[in-house]
Amino acid sequence: MKTFQEAINLLDEDEKNSIILANGFSQAWSPQIFNYSNLLVAADSGDRDSVIRPLFENLGTYDFEIISKHLTAAETVLGALFFSGK
Repeated sequence: MKTFQEAINLLDEDEKNSIILANGFSQAWSPQIFNYSNLLVAADSGDRDSVIRPLFENLGTYDFEIISKHLTAAETVLGALFFSGK
């Protein structure tokens, strides 16, 4: 694992960089700002936005971890059904 300074040294100075800290840190800092609802509003999924946002709406959540679990489960099921080599 790289130290924080090693990771900083790898960044390109000409690019906009950001850091993601664990949700616990963010929540402790400011739970009114750092919550899944606000994160979803601020998220920019680019060309995939029209596919990704409905996942949150259809599953009735703002929780990115829940969406990630559902996507992983879908990948597992689809892989077994269509790519198992049988």
